[in-house]
Amino acid sequence: LANRAMGRFGQIVGRRADGGEFPIDASISQMEWAGQRLFTVILRDITRRIEAEQLNAQLAAIVESSNYAIISRGPDRAILTWNAAAERLFGYTAAEAIGRNTSLLIPADQEARAAQGRALLEDGLPVSAYDAVRLGKDGRRIDVSVIASPIKDASGKMIGASLVFRDIGERKRAEVEHAQLASIVESSNDAIVIRGPDRTILSWNAAAERLFGWSAQEAVGQSIDL
Repeated sequence: LANRAMGRFGQIVGRRADGGEFPIDASISQMEWAGQRLFTVILRDITRRIEAEQLNAQLAAIVESSNYAIISRGPDRAILTWNAAAERLFGYTAAEAIGRNTSLLIPADQEARAAQGRALLEDGLPVSAYDAVRLGKDGRRIDVSVIASPIKDASGKMIGASLVFRDIGERKRAEVEHAQLASIVESSNDAIVIRGPDRTILSWNAAAERLFGWSAQEAVGQSIDL
């Protein structure tokens, strides 16, 4: 020890009486007493700290590899973390986004709904998934599903929030196409009926009602054999 620099010695491995090993953080100091040079070694079990660091590393890896855009923000709404999926979805790199206010993602017509979510977070409550629109770096509007959860310290005080965004653009486009097709079918002068593989009627348009006499309510769910 006399040949080592004073101060933090570093991480070493300790062994308990039962033979089990565990990580230790050691520091060394020296003093003079009764003309003798003495050394004091302070040992601290850091098992829990190492386990927490490993868990945090695992969680960080999961977040970074997620297909969902995941960001965290502080109580002042400044962005603290920004994963790779957030870069792909919104167009900002982590370097461009971190430190900026989350308001850069929110269109003016979405602010009221976003404020409702923030109010829940301030009360320590999670925000269930809801459909919203957010802004990309290039100004385009992006259809997303949003989930938000408060981040709390050991005392339960809210110190930030995590926000998860899922791109639902394809789903929204499919819904629009479905609505358009449904409108075409319903307004057609031809009787159009859709049945399942078991011959059960699934849809029955207005022209089918006029042609066959059964209402959609009467026909849907019955066998096409009628």
